[in-house]
Amino acid sequence: MVYMHPFYRTAKLPSDRKIKNCISKGTPVPGLFLIALSEREDELFTIFSDIELLHPPMKGKEFDIVGFAAGPTRAKELIRLIIEDIMTETGDISKKAVCYYFSGDTEDRKR
Repeated sequence: MVYMHPFYRTAKLPSDRKIKNCISKGTPVPGLFLIALSEREDELFTIFSDIELLHPPMKGKEFDIVGFAAGPTRAKELIRLIIEDIMTETGDISKKAVCYYFSGDTEDRKR
């Protein structure tokens, strides 16, 4: 996993260090949802539970993680906040603006 900067999280979660350690060991964190930059051209973000990382086709795949959320509803709320921050910072919400906001680069990361 690549943990992007800035990094977002909701309250009521273990520390980021503990979560990252659990993810690297394949140990689920109850109620944890991850927000990642989407690989698809027609969407900006992807939401999935950490449990999904343990099963094909996601097992062993690398993601650019931008946030942790306590549940799917909070993940959607966090995406709304991220979008507001990107709009404030860049004045745009295109894929290019999202990449710039998280990496300072205007090109999508290639895997």
